[in-house]
Amino acid sequence: MRARLVGRVEEWRWGSAWIRQHGTARQKRLLAESPVTLPEEYLAWVNTPDNEADLLEIRKSVQKGAPFGRKAWVEQMIGAHGLEATVRGKGRPSNGK
Repeated sequence: MRARLVGRVEEWRWGSAWIRQHGTARQKRLLAESPVTLPEEYLAWVNTPDNEADLLEIRKSVQKGAPFGRKAWVEQMIGAHGLEATVRGKGRPSNGK
């Protein structure tokens, strides 16, 4: 949608939203189970444009390989998957002096 190739995300034939809506049972089996429960109004949610602040945070997470989401979920994923290094700042840690 952001690239204006489709008007709604479920129109993008190669995306998971299309598969969830129009895919065959075989195609739907290709989708991994969602790590969180999808909202009841899933299509409305995925068709809502991201705000600029969220886009910056998403891009930062992608660049660092860090999880993106609510604070409690992020902390859970960091601990569960050993991702502490993805949320540290650049450079050597200070030694407290």
